[in-house]
Amino acid sequence: MRYFSKREEGDPSEIQQIFTSINLQVWCCRYWKLNQWDCNEMAFPYWRIYWNKNKGAVVSYQDKIFEPDSNKLLIIPPNTPFQAYFKHNHMFETGMYIKGKRINDIDKEKLIQADHLLHLFIHFTLGAPYDNVQPDIYEIKLNSDQKQKLSKLTEYLKIEASNFSLQANLQIQTIITEMLRLIPPKHWDTLHIEHRILTCIRYIERNIHLDFNNEFLAKLIGLATNSFIRLFTSEMGISPQNFIKEKKIAKACALLDHTEMKIDEIAHYLGFADRYHFTRVFKKVTNTPPGVYRKGN
Repeated sequence: MRYFSKREEGDPSEIQQIFTSINLQVWCCRYWKLNQWDCNEMAFPYWRIYWNKNKGAVVSYQDKIFEPDSNKLLIIPPNTPFQAYFKHNHMFETGMYIKGKRINDIDKEKLIQADHLLHLFIHFTLGAPYDNVQPDIYEIKLNSDQKQKLSKLTEYLKIEASNFSLQANLQIQTIITEMLRLIPPKHWDTLHIEHRILTCIRYIERNIHLDFNNEFLAKLIGLATNSFIRLFTSEMGISPQNFIKEKKIAKACALLDHTEMKIDEIAHYLGFADRYHFTRVFKKVTNTPPGVYRKGN
């Protein structure tokens, strides 16, 4: 193997290229049959992709109402307070009530779709600044090639639900990035963050288990502490320490939703002194204790 000793030999162009860094983390990818799907005021700190193979679902946000089917896919940004229900068995106007289970390779979709919603859902995060997009719901009209990719993914999920191959991981990530590419560019225009603050935020995300003070973060990006606090608060609309607190709790929500980690383990992983300190902060940010949050109340 040959290594170039000079950059110019490897890339002779004089044009400097700048690429956007995306920290894509997939939290879950599942294909379920839902008999009941009454979800009211849903709002979670991660992205969602919904694709239903059959009709019957209603998803709403503010004055927007969507009835997704196999020809349309929904993308829901973090912290969007939306409602969803399955018309076949809609019973509750408050709270969250879900009945269903994974579709496997012995299920006959044509037989179960009469009284079940055939529901593919993917949860993921993108990191700063892309998890800070304005709340909304985006409806993507699918072409035949995109529908084929989604159908292929659901066939895979019928067989494998946990130990995904490299090819399957790449397939899931490709679907996510392809769908995000179809969101109109204007919806990303509000995400301009001063480059030093963005560097700071990405460092926090990569090291969320650590405890940060303002002096350390200011030194990280070459600012005096007071200047750093003013700039961070001006850019993000929140103080650095409150931002860190909310980031830790957002990570905790994802871990509570998508892993079997115990609350004590999550508290330790995120750098809290103990479970009681973690619970106090979690409740202050979400108005709900972590144990109650995990139960879906």
